Amino acid sequence: MCGRVKLSENIAVYYSQGYIRIIIPEEIAGQLLISNILGQSVFNKKMSIQKETVIPVHNLMPGAYFVRITDGKQIMNKEFVVF
Repeated sequence: MCGRVKLSENIAVYYSQGYIRIIIPEEIAGQLLISNILGQSVFNKKMSIQKETVIPVHNLMPGAYFVRITDGKQIMNKEFVVF
């Protein structure tokens, strides 16, 4: 990696047909947490998050959810909606 990119910059989260696609400017090793509007964790995993990462979320009920990515130094939060 050449230089650090702030996690909150240039991050996109897309929901489509039971999957979310997370796009970030560079690969990071960190924690990926998905929680519902009540703050309940529905997915929590330490993993290598690629520039484009696809997570299956077929089991989620319709509603608003939050993706939280942290690499130990930075935290990024994004919202997505399951319909």
